[in-house]
Amino acid sequence: MDNKPPHPLKGKPSNNRLGKGGFQPGVSGNPGGRPKVSGYMSELARAESEACLRLLIEIRDNPEAKTVERMAAANALLDRGIGKPTQFQEVTHKRDGLDELLEQIDGSRILPFTTQ
Repeated sequence: MDNKPPHPLKGKPSNNRLGKGGFQPGVSGNPGGRPKVSGYMSELARAESEACLRLLIEIRDNPEAKTVERMAAANALLDRGIGKPTQFQEVTHKRDGLDELLEQIDGSRILPFTTQ
């Protein structure tokens, strides 16, 4: 026999911040997806990319440019060449009340883990 408490959101109307209701389950809020970049804009960007890279290199190598400008150009070159570095974020929390909260959310407990 299943003694799980009912899900806290089950059966409640889905409201967005304006109170007009939300999307039905399984229905996309944006069925057409992200708008496509026009072919012209894409071609233009590709055609100008080499000139833009050359300009960044010129700024980076210009000893008369301000240090901040040279560093910005160098960063832009690196970002485009090897990608932006992955950002890590340390998350810490206290265990107090976590089990109870999880049990309220889905009626099940997770395996215990060690805390600091």
